[in-house]
Parts: sequence; C-alpha cells; structure tokens
Amino acid sequence: MAVSTDSGVATHRWIALSGLCAAAGLVWLAFADLGVALPTISTELSIGLTDLQWTLNAFSLACGALVLAAGRCSDLFGRRRVLLPATLALIPPMFPKEEQPKLSGRLGPRLPVACGLALLGVGTVLAGLVSTDSPYWLLLVGLLLLGAGLGLLSVPVSDTAVAGPPPTLAGTASGLFKMSSMLGGAIGVAVCAALAKGVGAHRAEAEAHAAGLDDDQIAHLANALGGSDAAAAVLDPLPAAERQRVVEAYQEAYAAGVAGSVKIAGLFALLAVVLVLALWPRRSPLSSRS
Repeated sequence: MAVSTDSGVATHRWIALSGLCAAAGLVWLAFADLGVALPTISTELSIGLTDLQWTLNAFSLACGALVLAAGRCSDLFGRRRVLLPATLALIPPMFPKEEQPKLSGRLGPRLPVACGLALLGVGTVLAGLVSTDSPYWLLLVGLLLLGAGLGLLSVPVSDTAVAGPPPTLAGTASGLFKMSSMLGGAIGVAVCAALAKGVGAHRAEAEAHAAGLDDDQIAHLANALGGSDAAAAVLDPLPAAERQRVVEAYQEAYAAGVAGSVKIAGLFALLAVVLVLALWPRRSPLSSRS
C-alpha cells in the first residue's frame, strides 16, 4: 500500500479499499456457501439438524479462534502479509480524520450504537411477528429497520475497536473484534435454534403420536430436515391423510419456533440498548472539542 510522504495518506487507498472489501466478501461468501450446502450434506451423510448446527458453529468458531492469532501476527510481521484479520486495521491509516465518518466523530460512538441497537431490536421484533397471514409490508419494514440498525452501529463499533488501541496493536484489536463477533454469532445461532426447536414442539409431537409414531421415530423426525430422505423414511409408511397432518403440525411448530426465537433475539437487542446507555461512558466535553 503506497503512502505519500507529505501527508502520510495512502495514494492508492480506494484501490486498496476495494481489494480489502473483495477479500472480506469472499470470506462471507464461504459462510453463505456452507449454508446453501447444508441440505445436500444432510441428505448424503444422513445427519440431522443438531449435527448440521455443530458443523456450522465449528466453521465459525475455528475461523474466530484463528483470526485472533492471525491479527497478532499481522502486528508482528506486517498487515499486508496477513491480510484478512488486519482489514479493519488497514483502513484508518488510509484515510485522514476529516474523511472518516462524521456521525460518531460529532456525537461519540455511544449514541449511534444505542440508536442502531434500538432499530435492530424493533426491526427484529417486527420480523418475528410475521406469519402466513401477515401483509408483506410488515416484513419489509422489519427488515429495513433491522438493516438500518446494523448499518448505524457497525461503523462506530468497528471504529472504536480498532482506533482505540495503539497502532502497534491495531491488528490484534481487529482480530479480537472479528473473533468476538463470530463467537457471539455462533452462540446466538445455537441459542435461537434451540429455542425454535423447543417452542411449539409439544403440539407437533402430540400429532405424531396420534398418527402412530413411536418416541424414536418422533425424535428422528424432529432432528431431520423437512423434505429430506430421513424425514421421508419416517413419514412414508403413514397413510396420506395422517402424513399430511403430521407434516402440517411440524411446519406450524417450526414457524412458531422461528418467530418466537426471532422475537426473543429482538428483545435482547433492546436490552442491549439499556446496557450500552448504562455502561458506556458519556463523551466528555473536552474530548468532544478535541
């Protein structure tokens, strides 16, 4: 990354920023590819939802654990040599203070983060209220608020994480920030999946018992993907009418579980607003003027 001798600002910063965005985008594309491949993995390897969940979490946890060590290596051996964990650490030196985002610079990061979390929480709760009878605009408003909240809080949070430590530890700070986000995401997904599986499961199990399925078959069905070979092996022996009732019961249970877990996640985001306002120190007048 070329740096001008007079201003200390990267001369090819927009090209460098484009490269950093492309590298980060490829990493997140790998996460998306794994999600798309999960149904095929389940069918070909005959594994259930629990094992698939651990597969997805293992990917996130392994990446999060290594990115912290790689961030420290970027501080020791150069950030261009260890590119990805240092992406956040590379961005601030490329842009002078006057060209960096002004919102958190004027107000401090505390208020934008709190507002972003509030929008995130409200949008998530609205998305959790969506059902088969809901109008499309309800989902649209929920997703717009959710996305706006993420956009509003992501910049001040990442800027605080990377710009706070000394430059010699910027790579470590970037790695720690990414590790914590991946670890939190893995835990959050696991908790939401457990909640989604638990909410409404009793009604579906009662319908399955009424159709003549035993406990082992019900447990196998609950851990199978809908439409998979594992689910078909349990459901195909049933009469068509009984099979349809069981399928509808599990579909309703799944929808209720997802909606419930999403609403709980939104409430946690709103609780985080209170914690941010209570625990994050206000910006002092002296620091505001500087």
